[in-house]
Amino acid sequence: MKLAKHPMHQRIAIWLFSTGILCSSATAKTYEFLEGKTLSEITYLSRDDGIPNRLHGIICGVSAYRFTYAMSLLGKGSTVFGAALEPTDLGPSCLCRQALANREAI
Repeated sequence: MKLAKHPMHQRIAIWLFSTGILCSSATAKTYEFLEGKTLSEITYLSRDDGIPNRLHGIICGVSAYRFTYAMSLLGKGSTVFGAALEPTDLGPSCLCRQALANREAI
């Protein structure tokens, strides 16, 4: 696993893990690093998952992650999925190092 080399990857993994803990009934969480995908493939995947259009205009290198988890919402089963996109060629002073998007499907 490459998480030890990349602090941002660790932060994303910790965020995903803590999100699951906060949703006490969350189960079957998945976390997929989309290494080797082209920007157009990542854009296609994000559109397929309903990620907002504002994330589609990325013009720099990114590390992309797709995540899903199941949770109970108002007594019904629900699947939450989304993407985390981390720019890889921005300077360390950049205030917006990652973009997260969630979508719930019932």
